[in-house]
Order: sequence, then structure tokens, then C-alpha cells
Amino acid sequence: SHQGMGEDEKSAESPLNIALRFARRHRIGPFRSIKENEHQIHQTISKLLRAGHPYEIAYKISQMSLTDIDEN
Repeated sequence: SHQGMGEDEKSAESPLNIALRFARRHRIGPFRSIKENEHQIHQTISKLLRAGHPYEIAYKISQMSLTDIDEN
């Protein structure tokens, strides 16, 4: 839902929000239907890294819950 947003606003989006959108689209991390086990956490981090997201952000997302996201 980026209607009416200029390119400048989009490019100013935080790397965390961009990565969260990726995670939501792929239903990984906090967007999985059940809490991730250790193997799934590793998969989430790997998938984010392969997509070009920084490790710090990939790790942070792997540790998040949906309540963490609602507060942002």
C-alpha cells in the first residue's frame, strides 16, 4: 500500500522494515503460524541473508514475535 508515496519516501524506509516486509511475504520469523524451533530460526536467518539483508537485521527478526512488531 504505497499509493501516493514518492520515491524519496520509499528509499528512506528503514532496512528493518524492508526485511520485515520480506519476512511477512515469505511467512518466516514472527510471521510463521507457530513459534519457530531452532532449525526454523536458522532457516529464517539464512533466507534473509540470501535476499541481501544484513546479519544483524536477520538475527533481530529471527528473535522477534508479532507483539514486538505491533509496538514499532
